[in-house]
Amino acid sequence: MLGGYKSDYDELLASGKDDHGNAFAFGFGYNHTGGFGTAGATGMLDNYAVTLLTFDGEHKLAQGRLRLQADYAQSAENLFQVLYLMGSHVTTSSVSLRYEQPDVQDPLMARMSYTNFKLTSMSTTPDETHTFEGEVQKQNHLGNRHTLVYGLSWSHTVLHSDISYPGEHYQDVFGAYFQDEWKLPQRWIGYLGFRIDDATLLGTSFSPRISILKNLGNRQTLRFAYGTSYQSPPFVNSYIDTVFPLAPGLTASALGNPKLKSITLDGFELDWRQELSKGYVQINSYYNSISNIIGPIPTAFQPSPPYPPGTPATLSYVNLSDATSYGLEVDSALKLARNLDAHFNYAYNYEHLQNVAIAGAFAPNHMLNMAFDADLGRRWEAFLGAHLVGTTSVNSNGVITSAPAYINMDIRLGYRLREGKEPLTLALVVHNLFADHHIELPPPPTNGLPAQVTPLRTVVYITLSGKF
Repeated sequence: MLGGYKSDYDELLASGKDDHGNAFAFGFGYNHTGGFGTAGATGMLDNYAVTLLTFDGEHKLAQGRLRLQADYAQSAENLFQVLYLMGSHVTTSSVSLRYEQPDVQDPLMARMSYTNFKLTSMSTTPDETHTFEGEVQKQNHLGNRHTLVYGLSWSHTVLHSDISYPGEHYQDVFGAYFQDEWKLPQRWIGYLGFRIDDATLLGTSFSPRISILKNLGNRQTLRFAYGTSYQSPPFVNSYIDTVFPLAPGLTASALGNPKLKSITLDGFELDWRQELSKGYVQINSYYNSISNIIGPIPTAFQPSPPYPPGTPATLSYVNLSDATSYGLEVDSALKLARNLDAHFNYAYNYEHLQNVAIAGAFAPNHMLNMAFDADLGRRWEAFLGAHLVGTTSVNSNGVITSAPAYINMDIRLGYRLREGKEPLTLALVVHNLFADHHIELPPPPTNGLPAQVTPLRTVVYITLSGKF
């Protein structure tokens, strides 16, 4: 308990194996936050409980291994993000079965999985999604220069929702892909591939991809890549049919659009990497052209007066804008001393939306991360990290809001109670060391409704980790 802030986090992981090629891992976690003591029971995203269960089992076969994974998570919280859901419960469960051949020159991989997501609130089910997936992949070598990877995939998604158009909504996606890794003369390596997807709602899409890697000598590499990718519209954007609050006593309708187009991205990348005797330096750059960005636009308005002109009565989802983005990233890891490691990362990103009057954006231009990891001797170890984010702007239907730049610092001080094959470490961890109460996502313009975000607080906890 720190200043009215109550929380607890517990995690347990147990694993084992036998002499017959069987291994397992079982995990349990519980995370509860009772609120920061200022907003009470209606606290915004700071009043929740999460239960986690995981299982991972593996069995070795003559030429491969079979792996079964399952997990379950349930959370309870107050969710105020466009929809205002008091006492919401989110349940996610999944199971997957995978066969792979990691020790075979031309391996075969096959997998299938099922995932269930369910959101309930106040006797309603805003979202329940069932997803079935399957994939088969094969790799083959052709001589010494070509390595082929090819496969087939399939997914089936079903949506049940009390806030969507009546009926059951589903989509099937069938995919096929191919890639050739081609070792060229003079230290050149080429990757040429493509993917074809056929979706019941969207039709057929073709995604080519090419990458060229050059070994420059002196432990330097240069890479150029071009590719196209697609993102299907979320089901909620296609089929939503509900009302949401704009202000006390005033609501608007949100309507989906089953005829939305896929979001498409054409991207270029250019990377350079230098290996050092005690680390590396890497520079990555990119340029993306994005089409068919999805968002809501007003299609009907409240009467004026009494409401201000332009107050929406209905918002409909459309493909409203195209965009471009470009940037670079500098990443480096160095060993400064025998017992001191450092990691540095800086990223610059710029985004431009063509339809800035109604489209929104959330992308800070500058981000910086620095980390130092030290072995202090006599079983003591320490970590210090700094995270800086530049000013962020959001354009929501022409209303500009912003979040100021901020810097976070984290520390960890640990003591190894036991070393060797079964180590045991006790550590004190502090997130947001100097209690910078910044807001990660800017709130919407004041409308008399509860805020959608809560400022970040300082979190202090003790961990005990190791093998038993």
